[in-house]
Amino acid sequence: MGCGPGLYAERLHKKGYNITGIDFSQRSINYARKKARERNQEINYVYKNYMDINYKNEFEIVILIYCDFGVLSDIRRQVLLKKIYESLKPGGKFIFDVFTLKEFEKRKRVIYGM
Repeated sequence: MGCGPGLYAERLHKKGYNITGIDFSQRSINYARKKARERNQEINYVYKNYMDINYKNEFEIVILIYCDFGVLSDIRRQVLLKKIYESLKPGGKFIFDVFTLKEFEKRKRVIYGM
């Protein structure tokens, strides 16, 4: 999720994984598709906001990196977690990263004036 130009999607594909990359940036998806074609990689790139996904039991692993999860509001996090849970096959895994507490507090001050 939030695959951007497909850098990690390409790496995972080279390791033998079937990949679906989702991003809300048409420009990133176009670039990723172009690179995949040039490298003869079959990667399914989807132009969509990951907040709008509605997959059911499709994926063994969902990856959300670059602290995307940390910039969402609490309510949007809850909605996204439910969507991710529903998209995972039984026993599937969700891999994500978060800001350190120091970085989170810094961003909270900048964004919310707190």
